[in-house]
Amino acid sequence: MKKIVAGAAILTVGILMSGCNQKINTNNISGEKSNQTTSNRITENSTKELDSSQSNEFSISLQEAFNKYKEVYPNTELTSVELDQSFGEYYYTIEGVDDHNQYGLNIQANTGEVKKEREEVLDKDEQDGLKKKQEAIDIKNVLPIQEVSVLAEKEVGTGTATEWKLERELATTYWEVKVIEKTKEYEIKLDAQTGKILERSED
Repeated sequence: MKKIVAGAAILTVGILMSGCNQKINTNNISGEKSNQTTSNRITENSTKELDSSQSNEFSISLQEAFNKYKEVYPNTELTSVELDQSFGEYYYTIEGVDDHNQYGLNIQANTGEVKKEREEVLDKDEQDGLKKKQEAIDIKNVLPIQEVSVLAEKEVGTGTATEWKLERELATTYWEVKVIEKTKEYEIKLDAQTGKILERSED
C-alpha cells in the first residue's frame, strides 16, 4: 500500500514539473515574439525616418539662402546662384554685384553656415551699374529647387537631379539642372518662373 502511494506521489510531481516546463517554454516563445515585434517596429520607424530625411534633403531653402546673402550684402543685386557638392556637402554659392564690386558667398545647405568667398572690383566696362543691369537675376516668384527637380527629372524620364544653377540670359532668368541617369548626364534648362523647358542637352 505504501508503495502505491509513493508511486502516485512521484507521478504527480512529474506531471507538475512537465506543466511548469511547458509554461516556461511558452513564456520564452512569447518573449521571443515580443522582442521580434519590437525589433520590426524599430526597423520600420528607422526606415520612415530615413525616407523623411531623404525627402527633405536641404534644411536651408532657396529663399533662406537669398535672405542670408542679403544680410551680408544688403545693397547688391544677385547675378547667379549655384547649389552643388563640395567634399560631400552641398553648398549654395551666391554671387552679386553693386555698381563697382562683385561679391560671392558660400552657404552650407543644411547647417546654414556662411562663408565669404570673394570680393573684387569689377572691370571698368562692368562698372557704374552695367553688369548689374545686364546680369541681375529676377528672384521674384522663382520656382523652388524641389519643383524644378521634378520637372527636370520628368523631362529626362528617369534619373536624379544633382546640381542646380540659377542665372539670366537676356531678359530670362532660368534654372539649369543636372540630372544623372545611370551613366548619362543631362542638363535641363527651365524658365525659373514658369517651369517651361527651354533647352535639353546630353553629355
